[in-house]
Amino acid sequence: MLQTRIGYELAQDDTEARRLALIVLRTDRTIEGEVRSSLPTSQPVSLYHSRIFNDFEISAATLEAMSDLLQPTAALIPAEFKPHVVGYGCTSATMLLGEERVASIIRQAHPGVQVTEPVTACIAACRSLGMKKIKLVTPYESTVNRKIVDGLRARGLDVDSVVSFEEPDDLKVGAISTNSVVEAAVHAGGGLKPDVDGVFISCTTLPSFSAIPIIERLTGKPATSSNHALAWHMQKLAGIKKFQSSLGRLYAD
Repeated sequence: MLQTRIGYELAQDDTEARRLALIVLRTDRTIEGEVRSSLPTSQPVSLYHSRIFNDFEISAATLEAMSDLLQPTAALIPAEFKPHVVGYGCTSATMLLGEERVASIIRQAHPGVQVTEPVTACIAACRSLGMKKIKLVTPYESTVNRKIVDGLRARGLDVDSVVSFEEPDDLKVGAISTNSVVEAAVHAGGGLKPDVDGVFISCTTLPSFSAIPIIERLTGKPATSSNHALAWHMQKLAGIKKFQSSLGRLYAD
């Protein structure tokens, strides 16, 4: 075999390129596609993924179990990639563990990096949209819903009502249709009251991106979700300034 060694040159770093890293639940088949679809085309963006082990059944015990796995999972995204921001893709686990604990664990693998998750992103998105009194849509059972409601209230949001699919199996949650999400946000539970500011759809596995513009059109009020808010907040923290305005009011604003 004749083999010739040939030289090469390294491409220059693009100072405009933004690097996003995302920790995805093992059971999540939604968030990667939704976050990637939200990325702008106006500047180069890299998106790196790492998957954390979790159980298909969503419960307080299975969510807490992720705490010991978070640091080694974050470390699977090499620090040499120099991400501008690391996102953790689990709303209910973040509410259970706490935002500061999540950020502290991730920074063991990525010192000094900006960290966000759906809880911090939700609060930032609701503030940006002027949403204080919200309707909450979830797939969770009542114990997890109570933690989400109490957590959002403790962070300054007024949860007016909750509509839930009460489906503990993440595999089924990832297959819930857009029509069902819209129905839950707009019609179930008596509709959207005049004094409610908007809708938050919790859970990164629950498909929501295509539902949000429909909800906003039908209600005349803003809507966001775990993935929708997280993707926006990651881009914002990474210094991206121009968003895909077709994704709803949050991105247009």
